[in-house]
Amino acid sequence: DGLQENVGGKTDTGTIIGQLGSYNVIDTTSRYGKLKNIKRRRSAPKIIVIHTGTPSPGVTIGTFNSAGTSSNYEVAKNGTIFQFASPAQFDTINSGNTPINRLSIGVDIAKASKAQAGPYTSDQIAGTRALVTYLCKTFNIPQVVARDIPFYKFIKNDKALAKMLIDNGIGIVRHRSIVNTECPGSFPIDQLGEVSGLDLIKLRTILSFMKSPEPKELPKDAFGTSEKLKEKKKRDPKKGTGKKPKGSSRRLYTDENPKDTVRVKFSTVQDIRDT
Repeated sequence: DGLQENVGGKTDTGTIIGQLGSYNVIDTTSRYGKLKNIKRRRSAPKIIVIHTGTPSPGVTIGTFNSAGTSSNYEVAKNGTIFQFASPAQFDTINSGNTPINRLSIGVDIAKASKAQAGPYTSDQIAGTRALVTYLCKTFNIPQVVARDIPFYKFIKNDKALAKMLIDNGIGIVRHRSIVNTECPGSFPIDQLGEVSGLDLIKLRTILSFMKSPEPKELPKDAFGTSEKLKEKKKRDPKKGTGKKPKGSSRRLYTDENPKDTVRVKFSTVQDIRDT
């Protein structure tokens, strides 16, 4: 499960930096250079996003650089793992959701050809599982796979979607669960970890708690700046006005008439009778 580092050696696609199981991990920087569309990581990764890539790392990197996207890894048909950008150092533009980009590691699964994603080989599945297991242990990411649900259709806010996945212990997710895409095709992502118990029924329950519509009488600026909130902060008047002041919670104001207001005393029996 651990990365055997410093294996050494160069290939036509880069430098071998280690092995995961029987699969080489190759840093492609020495061969293809640094990806254009990556940013220095500021937050520890919490999610792994699974994609489909292209048939080879060279084509994938060229596609990334021209499309304005990026990913941290690609797993080839023979199980070889290509590292495009260190997940400890760089965010990648891999999901179409900015908050998830900043909190995720992108893993591409190489296609058989530009037009055909599958079939996926046993080595490719094993290499991907070895990589995901290593990443989950290294970055303390739950090795729990989200069900094949288009979460983006239910949660429109990007930040809320990222938070929902993390709060529910989901660490591995399909690209198509985040944005409108078919990616990663038929890749058997369920073999990468334990499948999450979060199904559509439970998701709808979560959404019912997440929804907190503002009261109709309050404007959009109801967080301390509206006139209605200012009215609520006003003190109640000392004398009744015959009607309930705006913002008051005292019901008695609706019954009071200043003309028949009298003092009351209950100290003695006579006080009670007078009252």
